[in-house]
This record gives sequence, structure tokens and C-alpha cells, in this order.
Amino acid sequence: MTYQIVREKFSDGKSMVETFGSANDDSFPKLNLKIRKSDLRILRSVSISSEIPRSQILNEIVGAVLARMLKELASDDKDCAARVAAYADNILGISLRAEGSWSDCLFRRDNHELDYYYSVELPDRPSDGFSEQYMIIDGRIKRAENER
Repeated sequence: MTYQIVREKFSDGKSMVETFGSANDDSFPKLNLKIRKSDLRILRSVSISSEIPRSQILNEIVGAVLARMLKELASDDKDCAARVAAYADNILGISLRAEGSWSDCLFRRDNHELDYYYSVELPDRPSDGFSEQYMIIDGRIKRAENER
């Protein structure tokens, strides 16, 4: 499945991260998902047979979808995906080099490539070497960081 970003749907206003702060904040709202009853029955059956709570199964599904979206973003613009992954790791309070981090997911556990990208490739790049999309995402993240 291919995802497309429809830029017209985005505003210049605050993003959800900018509005609600970090995931570590007590004020971070819950994410409400609307689930069909038939899907809930399937989820309940899987939960019972696997002895895994429904919430954990849903978390893993959402995580897998986000990981796939991050990888698809990386195929279009690796810098944007790396910036988003590093920021997500920062919000979670984990090292971007940690196993299971979003950066680790992005670089497919290739620590050499991850280290090279964040230590050499990214810092040595001139600011005009980034895409317009990267500059927009970077600006939003910086604003969110300043409000924390």
C-alpha cells in the first residue's frame, strides 16, 4: 500500500506534538480509535488465544503501521524520516542508537549505517543540502522542542 501526503490537508498551525507536548507529559491525551464490533471480536479472540492484552495487540499494530509509514517516508526522503525518527526517540527518552528505537527501525538494525548517518553524513551537510519538506518538518520539530 502506498501512502501519499496531501499537502493541502496540512495547515501552518501547530502540529499535535506542538499542541500536546511530549508523550512523557502527564497532559498527553489518550488516542481514541474507532473499532468496528466485528474487528473487536477478532481482536478479543486473538487476545484470548494468545494471552496478550488487546491494548498491547493494538499498540503493536499501530507501531507496525507507523514503522511502515516511516520506511516509506525514508524511500522518498531519508533525511525527513531520520529527523522524525530521532525526534520520536527523543520524546520517548531513548537513545536513537538503542535497539528498538525508531531510528533503529528506520536503519533496519544496521548500526554502522545509523552511526555513519547521524555522526558523519548529517552533521557535514550544509543547511541548503536539505529538501524543502525536511526544512518544514525540522521547523515544526524545533518549535515543538522550544515549547517543551
